Amino acid sequence: MCVLLQVRKQRFDASMELARQTNPVIPKEAEALVLVLQTELPSPPPEWLIGGEVVAIGAFNCIFAVTLRARRLLVLGGAAAASTITTPGKEGTSADGSLTLDEAKEALSAVTGLSDNALMDVSGHGDDAEGPHLVAPKIALLVAVASHLKIRRVHYRRATGGCAGLMGLGAFVPISPPPGFVPVLS
Repeated sequence: MCVLLQVRKQRFDASMELARQTNPVIPKEAEALVLVLQTELPSPPPEWLIGGEVVAIGAFNCIFAVTLRARRLLVLGGAAAASTITTPGKEGTSADGSLTLDEAKEALSAVTGLSDNALMDVSGHGDDAEGPHLVAPKIALLVAVASHLKIRRVHYRRATGGCAGLMGLGAFVPISPPPGFVPVLS
C-alpha cells in the first residue's frame, strides 16, 4: 500500500483513512507498482525457484485467493463468477484453483480503474475481509514475484494457519520428485 503511494509520489496522510488513498488504481500506476516491487526482490533469485510451478497456500485474504477471485469475477465471469463465494470462512473449495502469470496480469488489469464499491466482491464481504484498498497492491505483488521468478503456474489451495510450521524442520531443501511421479493438476 505504501509502495503505491510512493509510485504516486504521494505522502501518506495519517489523518486520512488508508483505504481512501488507494482506489482507483490506474493502469500506469499498476505497471509502475509491479516494477518497483521487482526492484525489492533479490537478484538473481535462487536457481531452484526459477521457471517452475508452485503450490501456494493461504486463507481468504491471501494474494492468491484475491487474484483468483478477481480473475473469476472480473475476467471470466459466468459460471466461474457464480461459484465464487466472497465471504471469509465460507468460500470452501471455491477458493482453490491455479493460474499462470498471464492470467494474474489479466486480473491486475481488470481491477485497475475500479472504485472501492466495484472491488467489494473481490476483497470480500464480512468482518474478516481486509477491504478493497489492498486488491490492486496484492495482485501487483503476485505479478511482480511471478515475473521475477518466471513462474509458469501457481496452484492455490485454501489453508488456514501460519506458514511457520512449514519451516519447522529448519532450512528448506528442494528435493526431486520420486521416479515416475506425475503431478495432479487442476
